[in-house]
Amino acid sequence: NPIVLFPLTLSQGFAKYELEHLQFKASYRSIIPKINHVISYFGEEKLLHDIGQNDMEQYIAHCLTETFRKTVYNHNKKKMVTITKGDASKPRKASPATINRRLAAFQAMHEKARKSWKIRIQEIDFEGLKRKERTIINNTLSYDAPQVLWDAAPSHVRHFIVISLSTGWRMNNVLTLNGKEQIKLNAPIPFMWTIGKGEKYIETPLTDFLMQYVIANDLDKMECVCAQESASCTA
Repeated sequence: NPIVLFPLTLSQGFAKYELEHLQFKASYRSIIPKINHVISYFGEEKLLHDIGQNDMEQYIAHCLTETFRKTVYNHNKKKMVTITKGDASKPRKASPATINRRLAAFQAMHEKARKSWKIRIQEIDFEGLKRKERTIINNTLSYDAPQVLWDAAPSHVRHFIVISLSTGWRMNNVLTLNGKEQIKLNAPIPFMWTIGKGEKYIETPLTDFLMQYVIANDLDKMECVCAQESASCTA
């Protein structure tokens, strides 16, 4: 049972959790933005034992109503930046999955404080706070689907199709691909790299097919591989 009443602030709790546990997780970089969101709502000096069920319900209500703008990795600035043009720049609301990930980040630290650090804090029904996520949809392609896509696509969209199907990258990662910087054919194992969610660095080895396609189309010599197809692919 928790036996210590210690004035641990929210920022101190997350810092302790990050030092002892979070930094060793593979998903470390993707969890940090979720933690920052919780801290920005409650404030760094909010005492952990002052956060209860009602406070978390109000936080969830805030998440459901707030809007934010999408961010992508800027290769020139070497950081995540907010999209300011086009449909992707429109304010959007957090999905149930995003809200649940924020909640899970707080829950992990909260349970460590209560069970491992023996801090006397309020119990919270996290299961009751979770949002219902949409049913998982089977998005796998049939064996002949790639060829059908290729035959039906305009020529300027084909780079996008090949890279997407060969790497599994998200649309924005493919559309912002800088071939000169991000395609490494001379590496011991040729690969392409990108920046994923939470500014996570991702390396994807090139399959024989993709490497042949890159060489045949000189994609490694292009600064913006899919520059001409952005509007079509987004639509």
